[in-house]
Amino acid sequence: VCSGAVENKTMSLINAFMKASLSPAAQHRVTSFNPWIRNGTTIESGAFNSVTIRSCHSSTCSRKMSMAKPHVAHRNKLLRESLERAKTERHHLQDALTLASDLLTLGKVSRNNAMDAINIFKLGRVPAKCIEVINALNQVGMATHHHYRAAISICKKGSKWKEALTLFEEMGRHGMERDNITYTDIISACEKSGQWARALALFEEMGHKGIDRDVITYNATISACEKGGQWERAQALFDEMELLGLKRTTVTYSAMISACDKAGQWQHALRLFAEMRARGVAQNTVTYGAVIAACGRGGQWQRALALLEEMPARGVERNTIVYSAAMSACVRG
Repeated sequence: VCSGAVENKTMSLINAFMKASLSPAAQHRVTSFNPWIRNGTTIESGAFNSVTIRSCHSSTCSRKMSMAKPHVAHRNKLLRESLERAKTERHHLQDALTLASDLLTLGKVSRNNAMDAINIFKLGRVPAKCIEVINALNQVGMATHHHYRAAISICKKGSKWKEALTLFEEMGRHGMERDNITYTDIISACEKSGQWARALALFEEMGHKGIDRDVITYNATISACEKGGQWERAQALFDEMELLGLKRTTVTYSAMISACDKAGQWQHALRLFAEMRARGVAQNTVTYGAVIAACGRGGQWQRALALLEEMPARGVERNTIVYSAAMSACVRG
């Protein structure tokens, strides 16, 4: 342990040791890989523990130098700053990921830094690390529903429905509140992974428990049914929204039209498309792609081409998916 009076001397000794023990290439790897060193971290009084260098083979260091551990508050500050930099400048993301991973390795995850670590892993799309953070917090009884909800959201975006469902069930066992947002994220995770039956079961569970099911929840469930080829179930949910006074959005209609496409219901797809326009609901590239595909599946290649041709006048961009749907319609016609 070193005091403030000998901090600089200690760091000089560490640097000298590194230079004497490592080749120039290995020195560069150590300093460039470890953001605690590169960020100019100072060793605070009473905070320095030890510096260990793992074995290096030939001119390449096999692994990084274990970090000189700064004071807890300073470590958390560095993590927060690294997160903010990574949000605006993606080339800083690897630094942030390294810092967050080191917290796990050192067993330094706490309630004060866990959310920053989770958000860093969210940026890096590493859901497995988010689950490690949750596990570390659970070991000391610090995990909250906010941590779980953030981790579930990341699993959803990574199509990790099993992991998301495991976290969701853990929340129930811990007696944590599972609200509309949590349920909707789980349903969305199932939707992205083609688990329509689970999505529908969770949707129904929300109703039984009196948890509010909003437009986003309905959209996610309708999309899950669409991806599972359950167009009649999707239609039932679509109609239910109207009865409940929930505004059906571009996402709602696009998912429903896509469900009609998969079921060969091209006439109904066109009716829904016309209804959107009559109600002033915006029609985007996804909507056009779905209705063109529906027309193509129904052998209506002329209608498909007419829809493709009107898109620029409607201010809707034509992409490769739309062109592919139109070409498929011509081939089938």
